[in-house]
Amino acid sequence: KKDNPKFVDKPSDELVKFVIYLSGTTITEYSKYINDEFVETTTFSRYDSVIEKVTKDAAGKVSLKSVYKLGANDLAVSSVDTSFTDQELDVYRSEYIYENNFWVEKTMVWKAGETITDFYFRRTIENENVTVFMMEEPAACGNRYSFNDDINKLDLSFSNGITGKWSKNLKVHTLWNYGCPCGPSNSIANSDYKYEFDSDG
Repeated sequence: KKDNPKFVDKPSDELVKFVIYLSGTTITEYSKYINDEFVETTTFSRYDSVIEKVTKDAAGKVSLKSVYKLGANDLAVSSVDTSFTDQELDVYRSEYIYENNFWVEKTMVWKAGETITDFYFRRTIENENVTVFMMEEPAACGNRYSFNDDINKLDLSFSNGITGKWSKNLKVHTLWNYGCPCGPSNSIANSDYKYEFDSDG
């Protein structure tokens, strides 16, 4: 509740798992589980120069729909994300700027009811890995990532390369919400990652 915020004071035991369906190295669908309980599934569909990404909850109800308009090199020049909740409808329109096929800047307009907010994001690329993701406006906060030396053969951000290249190596750690104002929805947190490999790596 807004008048009674709760803060995370210890690491959770929450374990998130994904089951991924592939066509070659392209993800066509993935399902998310939390502590082995099915939470949601996401599918990708392509229509000429448009890619649609739809997420449904465990009951089969659409919770998020993203539509990407593709430009040169099949990279998204813009996207519209619609988030469906019981309370309201949130719509996000984004535009992307690329360097070496990595998106490095993104402008976004968020509309929630009658409220409109502008955002500006920037990503830092080092050694072909995304090491920092910052929301510079309206607040300077973001995530920091570290990587191991293993080659990342799948787009584990689940964007299928729609918004450009993904990190070359496998992520081993994320520091979430670095520099953000402390609050129930943006407390600083950490994630660690483990991987299992098949014969193709």
